[in-house]
Amino acid sequence: MAAALRARRPNLTRDEFCALLADTADAGIAEFLWDELAPYWTPGLTPHPDDDFLKDLPIDEEEPDDWLKAYCDRFGHDWREWLQWDAGHPTTVRNFACWLAEGRRRAEAAA
Repeated sequence: MAAALRARRPNLTRDEFCALLADTADAGIAEFLWDELAPYWTPGLTPHPDDDFLKDLPIDEEEPDDWLKAYCDRFGHDWREWLQWDAGHPTTVRNFACWLAEGRRRAEAAA
């Protein structure tokens, strides 16, 4: 799986990854995702916003819940109040970043 992923898209640096997410989420979310996701990608492969983390990599379906909890813990939000993930959305890193950004906007508006 990792070899197929590596062959179809560039391996990004942290700065390139964050720049590609700039239209979706702010730098704090992009940097968080890089830090959180990079260990799940195999050595020599870095996260890309268009990677579908459940289809492109052998990531446990429960892992994104842990990423959400880690994000909320770091930034002071209650993950239990987060919008449910729309099961119809592809599980791309970009969509996950957008979901975090929308959840944060809603949490801050409610505060």
